[in-house]
Amino acid sequence: MAYKHIFLWLSIVLLLGACKAKKVVQGNNTNNENIISIETNEKKDSVYTPLKPVVFNEIQNGKTVQVQVNQKFSVQLPSNTGSTGYTWAISHLDNDICTHLSSNFEGAPTMIGAPIKHLWHFKAIKTGTTNLIMQYTPANNPPNMPADVRVYQLTINVQ
Repeated sequence: MAYKHIFLWLSIVLLLGACKAKKVVQGNNTNNENIISIETNEKKDSVYTPLKPVVFNEIQNGKTVQVQVNQKFSVQLPSNTGSTGYTWAISHLDNDICTHLSSNFEGAPTMIGAPIKHLWHFKAIKTGTTNLIMQYTPANNPPNMPADVRVYQLTINVQ
């Protein structure tokens, strides 16, 4: 008989807990198929918090992505800085909309000359749109000098 009461109370607690679960919202834009939206939690104190770390890579090159104000995100690009002398450099970013926080290398090359991951970390500051343009140039060339370079471009739409 006591087991029936315990089972009843546990059922009620579980039911109440399920009713209070928060709903996950995914932003989208039906007007432009090239916009990539980031999953967010419900609005809390006017700040959206990403559910998982947001990392953009070569797949998003030339695309438009959406992030929220105060959201942190990263760009991950392959780099052979140690063996070739080439490095990624930011050649354009509106620092009023997004700010560059830091950058670091991740992993170790599996063999001499193999690329490693170069991560660039940013934070969305206010609503608006900016282009992030990065160039892969020899370390002794400033980013704005003409050279045989690779370019990474990401249009960032901050909402």
